[in-house]
Amino acid sequence: MKKRPLSRRSFLAGSAASIAALSTKRRQRVHAAKKNEWSNWSQAVKATPKKFETPNTHEALVKLVQKAAAKKQTVRVAGSGHSFVPLCPSEHLMLSLDNLQGIEDIDSDKAQAKVKAGSKLFNIGEPLYKAGISLPNQGDVDRQALAGAIGTGTHGTGKDLPNMSNFAIGFTLLTGTGEEIECSETENREIFKAAQVSFGALGIMTSITLQGDKAFKLHENNWTVEYEDCMENLDSHIENNRSFEFFFTAKNDKCSMKTLAKTTAEDKAYDDGERIGPAYVVFPNARNAKFNETEFAMPAENGPDCLSELRELIRTKYDSLAWPIEYRTVKADDIPISPHNGRASVAISCHQSYRRPHEEFFKECQAIYLNHGGRPHWGKMHWLTAKEIRGLYPEWEHFQEVRKELDPNGIFMNDFVRKTLVEG
Repeated sequence: MKKRPLSRRSFLAGSAASIAALSTKRRQRVHAAKKNEWSNWSQAVKATPKKFETPNTHEALVKLVQKAAAKKQTVRVAGSGHSFVPLCPSEHLMLSLDNLQGIEDIDSDKAQAKVKAGSKLFNIGEPLYKAGISLPNQGDVDRQALAGAIGTGTHGTGKDLPNMSNFAIGFTLLTGTGEEIECSETENREIFKAAQVSFGALGIMTSITLQGDKAFKLHENNWTVEYEDCMENLDSHIENNRSFEFFFTAKNDKCSMKTLAKTTAEDKAYDDGERIGPAYVVFPNARNAKFNETEFAMPAENGPDCLSELRELIRTKYDSLAWPIEYRTVKADDIPISPHNGRASVAISCHQSYRRPHEEFFKECQAIYLNHGGRPHWGKMHWLTAKEIRGLYPEWEHFQEVRKELDPNGIFMNDFVRKTLVEG
């Protein structure tokens, strides 16, 4: 395993000119306020914890968690803030792993890499590719921190491709007792499986070993068809493509179709609906317009009927909605509270501009999702409590047993996580 240097990102703390005239105490108060104010990407979630820390070393991170655990204070970790629900806020201590990024080890022969958990997806694609490794699949956003993407079950599309949590074949977990545990299929397997999708409720992932594929390129194709045409040929598109998805827009009743296929052809810049390039370049798309999002995963066979009901809801009640519905497929897995546990799934996402009201619309979408056996994406908006969720997961109680063992005092809880996993 060849060592790779840790990469770091720096952030501008503020304008020196704007605070030069302030007194020392005033400057300290301004910096403290800015340091402790946090919001997610869409501005829907805000927090002002008592402390916000960005440790520079692994040892400093461990000490912060151990100290909080001794005082029975709550701890949550913020990655890129790309979750739309309040997973990150903590009343006491919020942590950022922005200074704990980089690839630690690479085994090109096995297509494996050990990566610091705070690393951003968009920062690891190129060095992995140059080492001969590509992630088997990604979502169409790559701004997330690795631990956040793994912990929430982030996924792309493809009937034979599972969510990204399945690419984590081992990790170090810092628990609520301040202990560090090495987890994999062969070491502490029960903890490993439970923590693969756990959105930080079992502990903090500090480094993650990823199983990739040999580096590959992708050929992307995009085209637009009428809704009826899409649905008539949907099964064929899903069956005959490595990756297929579409965006349905109710205002014009059309579907923007997209396929991805492995290729050895020369790179091609985007032109006339096509592009070719390294997988890490082609998987994501720019998402410059901010939005809020809700998504549920249902049994694959229920996807078309669920979409039909969502289409009717928008056409009859929200006909001014300009944002599309995204339709993707995900392979079944065996992770206890993965939305794709035990069943091939279709994930359907609804969006709304971050500047416009979304709650009424999303709650009506949620009711439709649930009628089709949907499970919520852990990083996207939903209003379910533990009482409503537990029946959706056959291994729910087993997951809870592991959680209680690793975090007996609930230091990784916040109001939202508690409502989602424990109360209600």
